[in-house]
Amino acid sequence: MYARERLIATIFIWFAVGSIGTMFVINAFMMSEAAVITIGVMTLVIALAALLATRFVWNGTLGMTPQMMQQQAAEKGKRSSDTRVSRMLAGLTEDELDDLRERLMAQDDGEMTSLEALMMEQNRRSRR
Repeated sequence: MYARERLIATIFIWFAVGSIGTMFVINAFMMSEAAVITIGVMTLVIALAALLATRFVWNGTLGMTPQMMQQQAAEKGKRSSDTRVSRMLAGLTEDELDDLRERLMAQDDGEMTSLEALMMEQNRRSRR
């Protein structure tokens, strides 16, 4: 699920909870004390269900074992890393690609430096 769909689902969930809560509050003025307590408990249960639904929408981990979550995170990390590098390389001009090739071949022994090493070096520089 993409971020926009997640946001829409979250807004829908909490709009429904807010509407139900508002109806309970409005109707509470016309009810007995026991009914108000019952409505309060129902509101808390609905809010808890909304919290769980929101967690599921954003994390998608409801009912997953820690091992399954770890495997899913590893697969996602591989996809996003490959995609990120591919997008970055696709966006480079010919001059920038030539510069990158030169930097990769810049080591004394003539072997190429890994792209990961260059990216880590660049991250370290940008953090300073």
